[in-house]
Amino acid sequence: MNPPAAAAFHRYSPTAWLRARGADAGEFLQGQFSQDIRPAREGSVVYGLWLDHKGKVLADSYLGIGSAPDEYWIASVASPGAAIRRRLEEFIIADDVVIEDGPPGAAVALLGEGGGAWLASAPRPGVYFRGRRTLAENWEWIFPQSAGDEVTAALGGMPELGAADLERLYKTVPNGTKVYIFE
Repeated sequence: MNPPAAAAFHRYSPTAWLRARGADAGEFLQGQFSQDIRPAREGSVVYGLWLDHKGKVLADSYLGIGSAPDEYWIASVASPGAAIRRRLEEFIIADDVVIEDGPPGAAVALLGEGGGAWLASAPRPGVYFRGRRTLAENWEWIFPQSAGDEVTAALGGMPELGAADLERLYKTVPNGTKVYIFE
């Protein structure tokens, strides 16, 4: 399947790309994350927050179930990985949980109709999940830096958006919310 004609992409580096593993990892993360991850299955991703003891937001991220037993991936588009890692490690006491940096990662935001179907149409390195950048269809695809050439080839002739281009695609509405206006 060719890349969707009505889509464009933006390259970026994820600010957090962590792996949590261990026999207690699922239960430990369930107690720390603001969303319920228990019904999640391999390959699924849940968006949520990391809070302090008073409920103040420290970071946001996507938490995904890995392919290995007791493996979870934590990715963020904006929150620093060091802050998330520090927050989690503060609460590991007698739990069989290890938090570690993932392999060096790269990412693309895929914006426009048909992106999800295209991503699912063939095996892709890394993980992809529905993004939260816009109300329109958009996807985040995080992959090892070593797969950069493969990803570039897969994106084919799809237009690439720089940071300034991406910002121009948003319109601020009266309540202060940015709305994606890609056509």
